[in-house]
Amino acid sequence: MNKIFFALAAVAILLTTACNDERLKMRNHIQELESKVVKDSSSFTFDDKVRAELAKEMVAYAEKFPDDSKAGDYLFKAGGLYIGMNKGKEAIDIFNKYIKANPDGEHAPQAMFNIGFVYDTQLKDIPKAKAAYQAFVDKFPNHQLANDTRLTIKMLGSGESEDDMIKRFLKNANDSIAKAEGAK
Repeated sequence: MNKIFFALAAVAILLTTACNDERLKMRNHIQELESKVVKDSSSFTFDDKVRAELAKEMVAYAEKFPDDSKAGDYLFKAGGLYIGMNKGKEAIDIFNKYIKANPDGEHAPQAMFNIGFVYDTQLKDIPKAKAAYQAFVDKFPNHQLANDTRLTIKMLGSGESEDDMIKRFLKNANDSIAKAEGAK
């Protein structure tokens, strides 16, 4: 009986060690790729092959070690990398994975907002952008982006250009100031 216990313990130790070695190997590779991306960003050039590999490795790590403290951060960063490479569908998939795994995680509000942003700016899917933005506002009504997002929802699909929106906003602001000064 003792021999079986020790044999099982030895196997468990070997599996744990192998898993930790793989985890460490993957983290080191991710750090190496991150340093290349940061180096590229300092010269305002980006190597999409490196960014794509980094995003892929981050997602693989999060899928292989979902309970690891780095998993959520890696998913969120991978989504951002896909946005930067103008790969909206991939970004949305990753942000949805993040939200599913971390519905109340540190990056959940930004991930939800980013989904709307990608539908809006990259995929030009106004109905899905509105729905995603609304889901963000419903879940995080007091988030710092909530008020701007409510305004964005109203403006989506209105046909109004950004310049027209800015002009209207400034006119409304000036009207409010004039009204407040007239009330004095």
